[in-house]
Amino acid sequence: MVRSLRLLAPASGAFAAAALALGAMIAAPGAVQAAPVNVEDMARYCVGEASGAFGVSPDQILTLPAEGRSGGAYSVHGQYPQDGSNTTRFECRFGPKRNFTWVRTREQMKDNREAVSAEGEPSSAQVRACNAVEDRIGEVVDTAALKPGAYEIILRYDDGEYVCNVDSENNVSYFEKLM
Repeated sequence: MVRSLRLLAPASGAFAAAALALGAMIAAPGAVQAAPVNVEDMARYCVGEASGAFGVSPDQILTLPAEGRSGGAYSVHGQYPQDGSNTTRFECRFGPKRNFTWVRTREQMKDNREAVSAEGEPSSAQVRACNAVEDRIGEVVDTAALKPGAYEIILRYDDGEYVCNVDSENNVSYFEKLM
């Protein structure tokens, strides 16, 4: 079902752009990816995501500046509360296009690694789902667990390497050329 957005008054430039963006989100939910985050704003963005994910007030969260990772991605490490001996450490991840990907506690990341050790590698159906995005066959260079049954798969094609996030149902949620 496609819904339309109708403007009842003459639209100013900014209002029209906002209305078009809202209309696109209504017409195609889930099709809009997070906007790129400036590297210098990633720590602050991570605080907001961690606050929402863990139910902690932003002023109780401490983060370090963003650091570059292989493939052009970024990580922000943090903890809550800001001090004391009983802290929870976490990490926010941003993709090569600087869009927010996920936030996880150290315990969640450890659980993911243990689940992958038990599960093994992504299925051939998951690799096929990633290859279907480009409609070509790529060589699997590396894999990492995102959560039980879901993987980040790095594929090499003739024109470079691509990252693909695929869930346990073989749905690709993210696909992008690495820089």
